[in-house]
Amino acid sequence: MKMTTLCYIEKDEKYLMLHRIKKEHDLNEGKYIGIGGHFEHGESPDECLLREVKEETGLKLLSYKPRGIITFIYGEDTVEYMHLYTADKFRGKLIDCNEGELVWVNKKDVFDLNIWEGDQYFLNLIQNDIPYFSMKLVYSPDDKLVSAVLDGQELLKKFKRKNAKKENQEIIVPDGSNLEKTNQDKNDSGKTNLNNTRSKKLEKNGENKGTAKEPTDCLNVTPKKEPLKDKDIREPLFNFLEDTYGKVRILEEKTVGKSRADILMVVPDALYGIEIKSDADTYTRLADQVKDYDKYFDYNIVVVGSTHGEHTHEHVPPYWGIITVEMVDGTFDFYVLRAPQPNPKMKWKRKLELLWRPELAQIQSWNRMPKYKGLSRVHAADKIIELMPEIISEETLRKQVSDILFERDYSKVKEVLKEYRKSEIDKKLEKETDPEKRKELIERKKNLTKTLVPHNTKRYRRRRKI
Repeated sequence: MKMTTLCYIEKDEKYLMLHRIKKEHDLNEGKYIGIGGHFEHGESPDECLLREVKEETGLKLLSYKPRGIITFIYGEDTVEYMHLYTADKFRGKLIDCNEGELVWVNKKDVFDLNIWEGDQYFLNLIQNDIPYFSMKLVYSPDDKLVSAVLDGQELLKKFKRKNAKKENQEIIVPDGSNLEKTNQDKNDSGKTNLNNTRSKKLEKNGENKGTAKEPTDCLNVTPKKEPLKDKDIREPLFNFLEDTYGKVRILEEKTVGKSRADILMVVPDALYGIEIKSDADTYTRLADQVKDYDKYFDYNIVVVGSTHGEHTHEHVPPYWGIITVEMVDGTFDFYVLRAPQPNPKMKWKRKLELLWRPELAQIQSWNRMPKYKGLSRVHAADKIIELMPEIISEETLRKQVSDILFERDYSKVKEVLKEYRKSEIDKKLEKETDPEKRKELIERKKNLTKTLVPHNTKRYRRRRKI
């Protein structure tokens, strides 16, 4: 058993990372990790932390905080207890480290480095300021994470359904023959009714075999399940989300970057991106979809058919939630395999692009911000972001974005945009003195309705539960 410390030193929204490329026979070879090392005899965790940071970086920590305890298990031989820290104040100059190269990395970019898979879990907890926690990470000898337990709760579950499978049907088959089922009926429970079956004639040992003899053995056969498709899953999924999250609004088929989000779910203080991968789908586009979803939403979830459940965690980041779905006794059974965690890669600029220009103006008005009348939607969003620390907190803005999307009425989109543009023209007319320019503005106002093209609302679904 080993005792170690691991520290993430912070500066300007960056972490000081150690790229382990110098040490021979290094368990961490090629990976990026925090700063730390093994206890020396008689040291406390804090003493070990201060010494290791000084030896590896040349820095003296002035302010640091214990964040958790990590039980690290690698194969059959390695068990290590890591005391996890963050530090935000220090003095000194960086030195060359004999174990690797020291580099400052943006906090959000750390997840794209070659790091231990389990590190993503506790880095996400640190970045979201989760109180002191205990985590257990178990790896196979080929560096694959096989278990991740947070405060006693398994995060990386192998696929396991909460409901028992249906009992296998028992079909009696005559010895040495095949069975052909004809005129097959189904009883009320959905199980095959075998009353209308007959044995198939076949040749055996050069002779025709007629009516089947008395059965001498049995064969258990599990009926083949029809694969679930996207269209089958959606409506039951909407009901499940409403039951799980309470007050929600569902918007379908929303463009995000180069992808199209299957579901944008609005809750009072966050936006959820939900991707559906039915049994008929593949993972081919998922990597690109993950990148796009991560830019726009506070939380992300992938909903998968039972055929994908066991391997889904290999295709999405650890902060993505995973929900599995299958048919059990004729009903859709949803199971939260992994709950979503806050998305560390969400970008406010992208999130605000989900709003219309009049909706951005509403946010500006609520917070007594200048309206920047002549600016486009993108530039108006930029101005909100610039003033966020002084004028509006992130928590408040999250709630305001949700409030707006809860009240958005797609049936009145044409009217809303028309009235907004008319009001902008009226404001310009009040200040304009040039007769020619006034005439042009008046003409634009008259033609506004003719030139405005209504949005396609075919794929919209309005659902709300209070």
